[in-house]
Amino acid sequence: MDSSSNQPVNPTPTPTPIVDEKAVMQYLSQMGFKQTESMFRQEASRSQLSNEHFHTSDVSTMYPSNYRLIKPEEYKQSYSNLRNMIEQSLDKFKGELHSVLYPIFVHEYLEMITKDLNEYASDFFNTYQSDHIIHEKELKTLRVITHPHHVNENELAQKFRSKKFTVKMSQTSLDILLDLLQSNSLLLRIVNQNIKIDKIEVRQGGGLGASHTDIGFPGFDTEELEEFNKQEVQLGPLPIEPSFRDEIEKKLSEEDRKMIEAAESQANGISKPFTSLQQEFNEKIRREQQNSDVPDRASIPLPSYKGADVHSQIEIIKDMTQRIELGPSSLPSICFYNFHNTHDSLNCISISEDSSLIAGGFSDSYVKIWSLKDEKLRGLKSQIKPSEINSVYDLENARENPGSDYKKLLGHSGPVFGLSFSPDNKYLVSCSADSTARLWSTDTYTNLVCFKGHNSPVWDVEFSPMGFYFVTAGHDRTARIWSCDHIFPLRIFVGHMSDVDCVKFHPNTKYIVTGSSDKSIRMWDIQRGSCFRILSGHTGSICCLAISSDGRLLASGGDDEMIILWDLGTGKLIKKMTGHTDFINSLAFSKEDSLLVSGSADNTVRIWDVKKSYSNDLLNDGWGKVQSLSISNKPKTPTATTAATATAITAATTTTTATTNEAATNVTTTLENENANLVNPSMSSSSSTIKQPKSKSSASSDLLKTLPTKKSPVYKIHFNGRNICLAAGSFTSSEEEKLYYEQMIKQMNKQKENKKQQDNDEETEKS
Repeated sequence: MDSSSNQPVNPTPTPTPIVDEKAVMQYLSQMGFKQTESMFRQEASRSQLSNEHFHTSDVSTMYPSNYRLIKPEEYKQSYSNLRNMIEQSLDKFKGELHSVLYPIFVHEYLEMITKDLNEYASDFFNTYQSDHIIHEKELKTLRVITHPHHVNENELAQKFRSKKFTVKMSQTSLDILLDLLQSNSLLLRIVNQNIKIDKIEVRQGGGLGASHTDIGFPGFDTEELEEFNKQEVQLGPLPIEPSFRDEIEKKLSEEDRKMIEAAESQANGISKPFTSLQQEFNEKIRREQQNSDVPDRASIPLPSYKGADVHSQIEIIKDMTQRIELGPSSLPSICFYNFHNTHDSLNCISISEDSSLIAGGFSDSYVKIWSLKDEKLRGLKSQIKPSEINSVYDLENARENPGSDYKKLLGHSGPVFGLSFSPDNKYLVSCSADSTARLWSTDTYTNLVCFKGHNSPVWDVEFSPMGFYFVTAGHDRTARIWSCDHIFPLRIFVGHMSDVDCVKFHPNTKYIVTGSSDKSIRMWDIQRGSCFRILSGHTGSICCLAISSDGRLLASGGDDEMIILWDLGTGKLIKKMTGHTDFINSLAFSKEDSLLVSGSADNTVRIWDVKKSYSNDLLNDGWGKVQSLSISNKPKTPTATTAATATAITAATTTTTATTNEAATNVTTTLENENANLVNPSMSSSSSTIKQPKSKSSASSDLLKTLPTKKSPVYKIHFNGRNICLAAGSFTSSEEEKLYYEQMIKQMNKQKENKKQQDNDEETEKS
């Protein structure tokens, strides 16, 4: 009896109309509808792929030798073509598409080994293994597989053959992948048989709902990342040179003696208690010596110290004696500098270590520097003879008199995206879309060196804490170490899959940390040029980084509106902090590392508790309590909780701001605009609590205070040596305000021209 008679009888299905695709395409071709014909071919091909794709296949037919005759060189060529096409795709999808390369790499290698193509397999492995450094441990295991029977005996190979490798990507990325694979049957088969693609939704903030660690076999890829991050690192402070220490102690002893004499003379012979600078310095050295993981000083070549270096260290010790102790119960004063009339051309801001200078980089290819000490900036006269300058007195006579309120530095041929002052404030380094970095003197306000090496826009630049070295990050997916005495890069760090957007030096100068559009953070050893940490947890590009003063903690912020705190020693995520509603542009730790301050494009400055353990509890009522900015010239006690103050800076102005060197004092400065009669926006005269609608992302319990600005995205957060927090941003004007400003500028320029003409006429009459 036929076994088919035992099968249940199903109702006759309704016949589906069959479309003759060839006839349709022939008709479109005859009618001249070439674009429609091309789109129809793509849709028909994609529909066929979707119906045939991603079904579980039998492991016994995993690498069939008779699947079709594949030339040995076709494996390497197919992988290379796919790799190149992914590299040429949009940055938004590149990270997701890149995640399929690793399982394809492994299965092509195993298939070649199975077919006894050992030479081709070895060449393929050696050529592309550097693409997958995060899987270093797995690669070492795969490298010993050199015979077909090894594939059947090796546990890792069997895991790849018996389980599907999981990859997460959005629908758009999946469509792009299908388009890339439709002309390559070899890769199409590998993806169909061995890779499981899970579609995820795109978040409103632009990031995806999962980080790039959510791939691979369950619990396997995370273990691999943890194993990679177990590499030993030295996070302690760099030991101070003995002769340098002796010189500092000698100078501090002299300063202490002067302070004692001054105190006795003012108190009529009665000495008053004071903090000894030498004792403060010795205490600092003692704390540093308690660290067991300090790097070898010889591992980081540095030039011999100079008198300026000694003076800089003495100023640091003086600031330490007047430093404010901050914490959740005593929040910092925040001085906010607001740039007006930038017309959306301000790209970046940097503040010098001693808070005496502030610089802005603009889309019009120039850099501007202002003084924060209410002093004129004096460069050199246009016509000077270097041979005539033989002393400090000659140099002083060669300077401009009386100077100007700001200096404009010209040299770049593209928008300026990054700025950084040297620790001694003698230099400023800038980076630009013209693929160069430039070193400027803050003494003469002239360009000293142009550094060329990147072949695409440079997004960020950072001076090392010791000076002499600086690091750049660019669109070419590399970071590069430079020194001030060489015009070529000393190290090139390669490994990110997309743009390197931000970069930060570790406090001991032994490491740099880079953040990328591929959603990952990497820590590199500058001497070896190798990667020691890969941190994954963000769901969007990394926009900013901050490292605690002890070098143990890393904070990162991105366009996913989230701040993540990391332990650099273990490479583990400590906690996530949410509350911002837009990109996070800047982060800074307080000097004792108890607080973290963030600045965002959502027009707020936020203060976070670093020490508090992570909690998922949201704010009780779901409403953010926002403290208004208060203006006060009244000094505060070091333990008092103070609100932020606002200071206005005009981008096209010739006026500056007041000094910020007084400890624990709120600073308020009103700046007039040369081109428009503007002052700083009016602020509430006292702190108050206002109710705002619930934000898109609920704030975590680590948030201590939110300080809103007046329509000013925050570009920069900076703590000076006395633990006073400075912030800066650019005021965003409405269209009506912009029109008013332009009319006022034209009117004032016309008045200046009339006045100049009137003066010329008077001089002519007198003559």
